[in-house]
Amino acid sequence: MNESREQGLERQKQAFLIGALYVGLHVALDAVSWVHGLADLLITPWNPPAGLALAFLLLLGWRYVPAVALGCLAADLLVRGQGLDLPSSLNFAFIFTLCYALGAAILHRQKLRLDLQGRRDILMLTLVAAIAASVAVLAHVGFLVALGRLPAEKFLQAAFRHWVGDIIGIVTTAPLVLVLWPQRKDIWPLLIDLALPLLGVLILSWIVFGLEITDEFKFFYLLFLPLIWMAVRHGMKGAVVGIAATQGAMMAITTWLHYEAGIVTALQTLMLVLALTTLLLAAIVDERRQAEANLHDHQLSLAKMTRLSLAGEMASGLAHELNQPLSAIVNYIKAAQGLLALPEPRSTEAQDALGKASSQAMRASQILGRLREFLQRGEPELEIIAVQDLIGEAQALIAPTLKRSQARMTVLLPPGLRKLRADRIHVEQVLLNLVVNAIEALAVLAPTEREIAIEAANLQNGMVEISVKDQGPGIAPEIEGRLFEPFASSKNEGMGLGLMICRTIIEAHGGNLWHDAKVKGATVFRFTLPGQMD
Repeated sequence: MNESREQGLERQKQAFLIGALYVGLHVALDAVSWVHGLADLLITPWNPPAGLALAFLLLLGWRYVPAVALGCLAADLLVRGQGLDLPSSLNFAFIFTLCYALGAAILHRQKLRLDLQGRRDILMLTLVAAIAASVAVLAHVGFLVALGRLPAEKFLQAAFRHWVGDIIGIVTTAPLVLVLWPQRKDIWPLLIDLALPLLGVLILSWIVFGLEITDEFKFFYLLFLPLIWMAVRHGMKGAVVGIAATQGAMMAITTWLHYEAGIVTALQTLMLVLALTTLLLAAIVDERRQAEANLHDHQLSLAKMTRLSLAGEMASGLAHELNQPLSAIVNYIKAAQGLLALPEPRSTEAQDALGKASSQAMRASQILGRLREFLQRGEPELEIIAVQDLIGEAQALIAPTLKRSQARMTVLLPPGLRKLRADRIHVEQVLLNLVVNAIEALAVLAPTEREIAIEAANLQNGMVEISVKDQGPGIAPEIEGRLFEPFASSKNEGMGLGLMICRTIIEAHGGNLWHDAKVKGATVFRFTLPGQMD
């Protein structure tokens, strides 16, 4: 009971500290961003507290609504203390908190991903923010006009400046908090990597906004360059940092040089376009990377499935191969027991028999180890491999199947053959798949005609070409043109995925796999891999 009470008090203390932190950040942001305040009111062309509030409520939920309202009141008191009017301040705090709390609730209901990893998330955040800002602005400005704090003729001017300030504050601040807060421990390496493009942002911002010769902001489009670079290089993390830096630099320069409020508001509309373009580009980059990662995982799953299929086809042959060393182990152990049971034990001969049993056990273990490693490998692990070693290990795995099918395999390797930089297990899988296909194709021939040849050669472009050839009936014309498409198979029980996966593996290594139809009277598959000299 006491333990649960202590946990409750600890949670309350933590919530209080988080709320106090938010209030402090809200006041600090309000202090640095309150420029061109219309009639000393909360109407500015830059309002990042709106983005902070929305992100805070999205991350932590409704229980922190009072902290958001208190942040509004504290900012009014501390930042604009002399212009404080309690009714208008309370009204603004109520409207501000209600609108952005409802906006956060809608985004939660629409299952917004807080890491903003997709275009839908960016568009949804922008749309809801625009609606929430519109409602908040109309209600707040209308209330100020009704109280006589603002002349009616300034309603449209005030509403537009207020809306631009809120929406640009959300677009530049909310994504920054949402994306980086969960990864705050890794922010310094990111900032170090972004140091050069951020320096470019500062230099270009001064060129665009700080020099008289670039008046009318004709070179505003130059700001796209560093932001696009950051979005492409780091996705959403780079984009949000770049957007925040650009916004901060622009506002610092325009404030220092005393730009008019109308010009700053117009610049903020351009900044809104720049920010949304960059965020959408970053979302596309992240979506593509995620799609590539999913495809990679899917390909690994398919590759493992084909390895399991190959293992099933080799299972009976392996069982036969294992039977020999296991039988030998039993016989040697029985012999050793008999030698030790004699009236005069022959320990030397018994030790020799046990040694032979141990050797046979190691042989069985090696057979099982090769199969287990073949089945378990997932992520590619590149290494330098001799072609003869690669083919030799594949031969050891396929030997029982060759023996059972009464097929013979010859290997022709020229001297001076380059080594390969590849994943041994994955390339073995390709070889085994091609050899198993050849074995199955030869089943219609007489045993004396079942010949398979593996050859290799150096190519002039630094690649090594490996080919698997058989004298079987060849490729059926109806599937020859779509051999490497999924589900293209001439086997009654085949899924048609083997060749597609083999090509994917080879292409992932930087090579190519194809069927050589130019060789008459034989079926030849060739693939290339990057070679490396000693």
